[in-house]
Amino acid sequence: MTSRLGQPHVNQRAALRAADLVIMIDAFSDVGPPGDTTLDLAVRGAAGLAAAYLRTGDRVGMVVLGGVLKWLAPSPGNRHFFRIVEMAFGVRFLSEATPDLDRVPRTALPPRALVVLFSPLLDRRALSAVTDLRQRGVSLVIVDVLTREPPAEPRLPIAQLAVRLWRLDRGALRSSITGLGVPVLSWDSGTGLEGAQAPLRGQRIRAVR
Repeated sequence: MTSRLGQPHVNQRAALRAADLVIMIDAFSDVGPPGDTTLDLAVRGAAGLAAAYLRTGDRVGMVVLGGVLKWLAPSPGNRHFFRIVEMAFGVRFLSEATPDLDRVPRTALPPRALVVLFSPLLDRRALSAVTDLRQRGVSLVIVDVLTREPPAEPRLPIAQLAVRLWRLDRGALRSSITGLGVPVLSWDSGTGLEGAQAPLRGQRIRAVR
């Protein structure tokens, strides 16, 4: 090519790089009617997100917060998808233990991975994990799976006031997390994850130390 064109010609090749996604499920809280609880929604969202990333050749891992800390290191392939689904279906257990993310090996939480946490943001231990991840500088996105408000008797003004205070407290919590540089997305089973992630398109997600 150089002799044909009469000027230097250089071929440049770039290696294909797969993205690393780590899905976290908050198993400390499970509220809602049977079959449509926050944990049910988290499991469905985790399975759908893992399938979407693995379909494009990316690597996906999983960390379950609750009881005994469990994890899968990011890996590609359809066989790995079934390992993720198997772990996601086994998250239902009660525990008073606080997760220690220092026990998660470096291979299971790569420094450049995007971490997506499915959580109703109801348990202080999950919020502590969010703070820990933020301090490590992890790129983190939270998917809020709490879609129902506390029940209140319409005829009781004090009950309506309690719900309003709950909404204010909930809004303050989300604002404080967003202030740390961690996006909080609202999602329910009636809409796709693509719509919930629309506000993040074109943005670079980075946690603030």
